[in-house]
Amino acid sequence: VISLIYFSSPINERSDEPKTFTVTKGDGVKEIAENLQKQELIRSSFVFKFFTVEKRVFRRLKAGTYEFSQSMSTQEIIDKLVLGDVAKEKITIIEGWNLRDIGWYFEGRGMFQAEELFELIGSPLADYGQNSDFPEPKDFSSDFDFLQDKPTYVGLEGYFFPDTYEINKGETLEGIVRKALDNFNKKVFSGLKGEIGAQGKSVFEVITMASMIEKEVQTYQDKKLVSGILWKR
Repeated sequence: VISLIYFSSPINERSDEPKTFTVTKGDGVKEIAENLQKQELIRSSFVFKFFTVEKRVFRRLKAGTYEFSQSMSTQEIIDKLVLGDVAKEKITIIEGWNLRDIGWYFEGRGMFQAEELFELIGSPLADYGQNSDFPEPKDFSSDFDFLQDKPTYVGLEGYFFPDTYEINKGETLEGIVRKALDNFNKKVFSGLKGEIGAQGKSVFEVITMASMIEKEVQTYQDKKLVSGILWKR
């Protein structure tokens, strides 16, 4: 019992320095335990496996990127893995950014290459009906109603909603894009779909107009004026 308590206790109670630890989808308790011991986050892989079996949670350890420290006990680490309490980080998409700006932002943070974003949701200003050299972006329209009227030959320029997002560390690019589209749905489309329909406009037309005005006009009053003129045309 004494040895079990010792081997499950923190390696260094004074060290709160976080260490990144990743559980890959498909990893079993054996791989997880051995990797934790290799990274000096637990004293004994055997004790880790014993605890997960004894508490019947060995099949409930969730994949993801975590932050652990040597001041955590084996049980505390197991609890986080069972809850899926993965590490978080924040990203901020600035209003007025186009897809190229967003791609460079991800690249600058060392998260993804800009080209990965363009391949997934479309290259900036690309017309896929005119240029077949571009890889065709993923179609998200089956999951988001507001994309139903978007022509297939254009990407998601204007749909990536500017905001600060809390994401899981190690989140996939597609996961981030889906968060942004879901945010657009909640904060834009849900409140405006009735008005857009009443005016006989499509969501794509509104997004296109907003993108044009955002690039060319500075003040709010001027944007209202230009918008009115363009819609009349």
